[in-house]
Amino acid sequence: SDVVMPCVYSIWSALVGTQSVVQAKVLAELLAVQSSGTENVFESWFTYATIIVWLATVIVWLKRLNDALSKFDPLFIIPLLQCSFIFFAIVSGGIFFQEFDTFDESQ
Repeated sequence: SDVVMPCVYSIWSALVGTQSVVQAKVLAELLAVQSSGTENVFESWFTYATIIVWLATVIVWLKRLNDALSKFDPLFIIPLLQCSFIFFAIVSGGIFFQEFDTFDESQ
């Protein structure tokens, strides 16, 4: 129980928090389209929905991070949160943006 609860807490927090990374990349792609001059992305509802989802996931991640520090031993929970966040950010970004499609078997 002393190890299970922090692990579950950090994984759940990281799953939500890493969506902020995906949403930030979506926003970066939208801004790239905007700066190319081909389309005005600020006329679309999708841009504003993405901003709202990004803000919500950032807020949840930061709140859960702060709550974790008050509930669990910082020497245990901080590395666990960071490892979970990094792992799920890589996996979710790789899946959503199809970045793993270019890998071969040796990678």
